[in-house]
Amino acid sequence: MKRRTRRNKIAIIRSILSSATNEIQKTALMYAVNLNHKTISYYLNELIKRGLISETANKGFQTTEKGKLLAKRIEEYEKHLEEAEKLRKAYLKFSITRVRGILKQ
Repeated sequence: MKRRTRRNKIAIIRSILSSATNEIQKTALMYAVNLNHKTISYYLNELIKRGLISETANKGFQTTEKGKLLAKRIEEYEKHLEEAEKLRKAYLKFSITRVRGILKQ
């Protein structure tokens, strides 16, 4: 079974911003991003302060244009990280193979 890794703050922020592109209530958002009430409240307050999410008239939350832009940039950043990790693994595999070849000589 694959071990689940903890999400970092950037991944949590991206999840919240992506889940709130349309108006969403706090409870629904909690379930969508798999966070407890205390944690989602902390992140929402921080995102509101920075103008990335706004509270709607219906006590819901919605990502602002600034938040949508940030979510898009985070997704691009994560794709670059994935590509870099693939390259790192390929390099390590190549290096190990090369060292084994040298050791056999």
